[in-house]
This record gives sequence, C-alpha cells and structure tokens, in this order.
Amino acid sequence: MARIWPFTLRHVTGRSDADQRIEGGMIDRKSPLEFRFNREALLGFAGDTLASALLANGHLTLGRSARYRRPRGLDAIVLIERGGKVEQVRASEQELYDGLVARQSFSFLPWVKAPEDSPGEVEHVHDHTDVLIVGSGPKGLRRAVLAAEGGADVILVERDFEFGGRLLHEAGNYSGLDAPDWRAQMITHLKAQPNVSLYSRTTAIAEDGKTSVLLEERVQDHLPDTDPMFPTRRLRHVSAEKLELATGREEFGFVFQNNDLPGIFDVKTALSLVRRYAVLPGKRIVLYGNDDAIYNLVPALQEAGVPLAAIVDPRELVPAHCHQFARQAGIPLYPGHCIVAARGFRRLRRLILRKTGNDPLQRDIHLDCDALIQSAAITEEQLPMPAKGRGKCFADPETEILWSPDSPTYSLLGRPYPLDGEVIVPAEKLPARRVGPLQSAIERAGAVFTMQGDWYLAKAYPAADEEEMDATRREALAVRTGAGLCDISCLGKVDVQGPDAAAFLGRLFDDGWAKLSVGRLRHGILCREDGRALAGVIGWRLAPHHYCLTTAASPFAAALSKLLEMKLDNEKLSVTDITDSWGALALEGPAAPAILAECFPALAKENSLPAMGFVAFEQDELPLRIARLSLSGGAGYEIMTPAGYADILWNLLREKGKSHDLTPVGTAARDILRIEAGHIGPAEIRAGATAAGLGLTATPGRDRKTDPQLVGLKPVSGTEEGKEAVELRAGMRLYEGDGTPPRGPGIGIVTSAGHSPTLGHDIALALLTEGRARVGTLIRAAGDDGKPVIDVKVRAPRHLNFRKEDSRA
Repeated sequence: MARIWPFTLRHVTGRSDADQRIEGGMIDRKSPLEFRFNREALLGFAGDTLASALLANGHLTLGRSARYRRPRGLDAIVLIERGGKVEQVRASEQELYDGLVARQSFSFLPWVKAPEDSPGEVEHVHDHTDVLIVGSGPKGLRRAVLAAEGGADVILVERDFEFGGRLLHEAGNYSGLDAPDWRAQMITHLKAQPNVSLYSRTTAIAEDGKTSVLLEERVQDHLPDTDPMFPTRRLRHVSAEKLELATGREEFGFVFQNNDLPGIFDVKTALSLVRRYAVLPGKRIVLYGNDDAIYNLVPALQEAGVPLAAIVDPRELVPAHCHQFARQAGIPLYPGHCIVAARGFRRLRRLILRKTGNDPLQRDIHLDCDALIQSAAITEEQLPMPAKGRGKCFADPETEILWSPDSPTYSLLGRPYPLDGEVIVPAEKLPARRVGPLQSAIERAGAVFTMQGDWYLAKAYPAADEEEMDATRREALAVRTGAGLCDISCLGKVDVQGPDAAAFLGRLFDDGWAKLSVGRLRHGILCREDGRALAGVIGWRLAPHHYCLTTAASPFAAALSKLLEMKLDNEKLSVTDITDSWGALALEGPAAPAILAECFPALAKENSLPAMGFVAFEQDELPLRIARLSLSGGAGYEIMTPAGYADILWNLLREKGKSHDLTPVGTAARDILRIEAGHIGPAEIRAGATAAGLGLTATPGRDRKTDPQLVGLKPVSGTEEGKEAVELRAGMRLYEGDGTPPRGPGIGIVTSAGHSPTLGHDIALALLTEGRARVGTLIRAAGDDGKPVIDVKVRAPRHLNFRKEDSRA
C-alpha cells in the first residue's frame, strides 16, 4: 500500500533522540567520566564500555564494516587516540576511562586512509601451570575453586575487565545466594589462594603449537595515559597440563535480509546492556525466538522498564503457555510468523514479517521498531526465504558471509547441524595456532603475519615505511628477476612406507605411482568418492617401499583422513603424519641454481637435478632432501630438513644468497606467482572441480565435457570507459558476454585473483563451463550483487611462459 502525505521525517544518522540510561546496573554513578566521540563531548560512568556509554548517549551506529562498508553498531572498530598514538579497538571491548578520545575509523572518501594501528610495546612472558581455565562464568569459577582446593596451580583467564561472565547480567540462585553475592564470594575466595593467578583483560587467542596456549593481555587499554615503563600488550605463552574452556554457549541469530543492521541484538548483549550497564537497547523493542528462552527474557526486561512492542515466534505450533504468557504480559504475539527483512538507513527502523509455511496470500506485516532481540534455537522447521529487494542477507553478519539459496537449509549463521537423532553441539575449543620451526627466524627478518587455517604464516616482509601491498609486489618481482626464499614448513607431510605402499598409492592415484623411480617425484590428485578433487599431492619416492607425500596446509586434514580411510586392514604399510618433524623452504627464481650450487658444493659436483627429481644427502651433518620443482613456474627447488636444522638451512641460504639479492618471500607474493604460472591451489580444490576439470587427469565415471574447466582470465575493461579498472577479485561470478545483466549462478566462478607486477595488470584463475572451448572469447565477471561488472578475456591458465624443464609437472 502506497504511503500518503505528509511523510514523517526521521533521523538518518543512526542516533536516538533522547538519553537511554536507566536506573540500576553495575556502573558507578559516583564516578562520572568525560569522553569525546567524533569531537562531541559526552558523559559516562566507571564500569561502562565505550559502546555502552555511546548507546546511553544515543549513539548506536559507530562505524562501517571492512568488506561491504555496512553500518556497524556496538561491535564496530573505532580509533582511540592516546599518548600521541592511534589504536584500533572494538567499541564493545574498550573500557571507558576519563578523557578518552575516540572517533570512527571509516571514511567514505577513498583517498582518506585510516591511520595505522600502533600496537606499542609487546612483552612476551612464559608461564607454567597445572590447570588453565578460560572463562570466569559460573562454570569457570567452580572449576577454578575445585582445582585450587585440590592443590593444583591454576590460571583463570577472563577477556572482560570484570570477572563473572554471565553472572554480570543474568539473575539466578547459586548455593543459596543471589548471583552477584555468589560471584563476589567465589572471586574473593580465589584471590586468597596462593596457587591461583587471575588474569582479567586477557584473551585466549589460540593453542600455540601442541603444548601451550597463547594469551593476549591488554595491560594499559583502560588507562588514560600509557606508562612507557610498561608494555601495551603482554603475550603469555602458557604451558598447561590441562586446558578447560568455560566460555559459555554461543549465541545464534536468524537469517533474514539486512540481518546485520545496528539495533539487532542477541540475548546476552541485550541483558548486559540492561542489567550491567543500565542502558536501553531501544525505545520500541521486538523479541524474536523459536523456543521458550525468548519468553523467559520478558520479566527481566519489563522489570527494568524496557518497552516491548511485540514477540515474533516462527514455530507453527506455539505452546499454549506461551500464548497465555504473552496475554498476561500485555505484549502482542505473532505466532507462526518469521522476519524476512529489516529496514533502516543506518540503523533498524522497521521489520517485515511473513507467515511461516505455505500461506497462499503471503501478506507482509510491517512493524515499526528500533531494536530487535533475537534468540535462535536449533530447529528442524524450514523458514521462508528472505525477502527480495534492496539489502543483503548474511549467513554470518560478523564475518560478512553472504547467505545464498545454496546454503544449508537447516543452519544458523552458516553452521550446519544434523537433523536426525540427537543434535550435537560442537565442544568448546580454542582455534589452533600452528607455527613452523622457522618462526623466530622469519620474525627477525621483519615478517608481518596472517592466519591461514591453523597456521600463523609470514604474509610479507615489508621494509621500513613500506605498505604490505608494495612489499608483496616487490617480492613477486624479485622471484622473476633474481631469487626468492619462502618458508613452506606448513606443507602437510605424510610418511607412507611398507611392502604394500606402492600398491596402495597406485590404487589411490594411478599405476604410475608404483612404477615411479626412486629419487623422482609425481604429481597426483586425491579425489572424493564423487570424483571431485580433495587435495593436490606431490609424492617423493625415497625407497622401493617408502614414499613421502606433501600437500597444501588447508586440505591436509581431509587428505590425511582420506588416506587412513582407504588403507585396508590387511595391507602391510604405515601412514604417519610427519608435518611437524620437517622444516621446508622454497628457493625460486633465475638465480636459484647458482645459490644452490654455492650452498651445497657436493650437489653441484654431481649431475644437475632433473625436473621432478630429488636427492637426499648430508652436508656438514645437515640432513637434506632437495627437489627440483617450483610453484612459481620458473627455476626453483623445494628443500626439506628435519625441524631442528631448519634455522641452519635458512641462515645458510640467506648468507650465500646476499650476492644474488635473495629476497624473503611471503605467502601473498607466492600466491601471485602461483596464479601467473597457472598452478592450482587450495582455492581451486575447494571449488569442487574434478581432476579432469583441473586439466590434470581423467576422472573415471564422469563426463569430462560437463566438468567446469580451469582457465585464466585477463580484464580488458573497467565498469565504465575512462575510469580506473575495477579490481578482479576471487569469488566473482562469470557470465556470458552477450550484454545481458548478470543474473543467477552464471557459467563459472573466479577462484584466485591478484595483481601481477610482472604483467602490470590483474590476473585470475577460474573454473568455467566449457572453459577450454572458450579460450580467446570475452565474458563478464560480476560481484555477489551483480556489481561491479568487468569484461574479461578467457585464456589458458598459464599467464607467463617458462621453459618446460623448469615448470612443475
């Protein structure tokens, strides 16, 4: 129905009209704190976070997301100015202090860059304990007390500046005491124990290798002035006999259009705002949930004076007690309805509801509101698809993973769960943080790091005042003109040996593996049952009954699982993961043979290594396996040595390579080199192609003509003539070049892309329907929402030509 004049003008700044502070909470109203945000003077209290104080003053939209520049609420990244330095912090985690100066980190002007984050001094500390407990909620406090009373040394870690976890915002009774009193009693008891260490403002980042956990302690984030005598951050490497995680259950949200708008909260955040920080989430609030938990929230909110506009329950059969509860509370209930879209410019202003199930009319209901509190329980009921129209729908708003009709039907935030039998929620665990034996050496070389899967890897080696992108391009050019050295210790490595090893690998790949000569290598593709590629593998035949298999780090776990699954009980062989036992380096570029000859004279005296050949020997008690193969396409070698010798090998190559301008190379440059050479990587494997589609081998039982085929792409224009060409990105969909608007799944997808400094333009690898037949033709690449559109030319996967003997088979 069309709107009729007069229109009601609304604020579009993402700010509310009035103060949202309410009575109660855990803030100290006797300690007011003055702070500034975007040059505006504001007032908060001790015990506030920056986010809660801003919301109390009417500010909800605090920034923009990194990928799609979407409005972001209390979890936005903002800039803090302190001591002449600028730091990036999350508003919801920044403790408020007097005189704090903050501003948004995002600018719409493309030439205005956010200041570089200045992390300050970082101190490394190594701790040892019997029990490390992460999380100080009821579960964590109980476990800490029990372990301490049993005589164990205990470290209790809490990322918040207050201990207590959900006890800080949930009501309840514990051992006859109210939650606040029980919390205070337990913390007092733990502080009195000599064998207990309590670390607040400390985040458990990851499992650091196999024996320790990495903790990051924010030492001075809560202080108005930094003390130069103390570090800004403290990284604690904790070796613990036992690790216990008590971080609480994960909150889930629903999938609907614009489900990332500021003003949409989970139950934990909403309760924290009300009970801990004494702040209203909004002035007209809607509750949305598919179990009784959302109804249990009502008394707490009404007691705090929170205005509730409606309850939306998507269950087709809402229990009678829920209807009765809503009537008694005087709150409109929408049973059997779900939210299909949210509307608002910079914050939530309206919700669109639709009947669950097959309603022939499917009329939309519009609810005006400024806050939504949601709690999505795991359910087998299928909800209607999100509404069509403007806006995005996210499977995971935090990481900006877009939802699509191909997403799992029964999943929340992109996490699928089984439907038959008991639903099993994954156990709590920290992300792994694996480092190779060369970690210290590449840190000293000036590396900046990135996480790839479980591995903490060197992304680039920027010089002073050099941007990462410039460093990446410099490193890629160095490999093409001189030589580069890259740590590849993260390669998955499997030792396969025994009388049946050759037959086993021949059954997995082809007969050529059994006929492979000792001292030679072979490239293979490990496939799933449906013929789609699982992992690319390089096989080293060390002896007649002994092989070493190497593969990329990301598919390694799946590849190892497949190898163990395919091993027959009666086969005489062993399959062993030896990834952490060996360090590995890639030496690549035209100067690589000369550097290798200077480092290993014994190798130079023998005949040069053939392509896809290797030799194992010792030099000055340094055990080595040197293979002639290169991911970059030109001359290159992969060198393996036991992990304890990796530093010696690195230093030797760096020293002998000085006269040849040997350059350390990170993963970003190595990926560009791979795309230039047309070699497949984890991105092409994950895209679900067959070995035949990747151009490597025939796949039995499948029609090769129907397989998406690997091709190269080169952009030939931008979105408009006369304007700078749009960046060619991985994930873009490919469409016919017939001029029609890009719609639907298209004819292929860009799997890997980057800027080639050697060629001077963007390049990409893609999987394309009938790709080989389309070489030389023009097609179109487009983003998730159909924009931008780039004209690209299809070509063979290899963008640069190399001598055949220098290429990796």
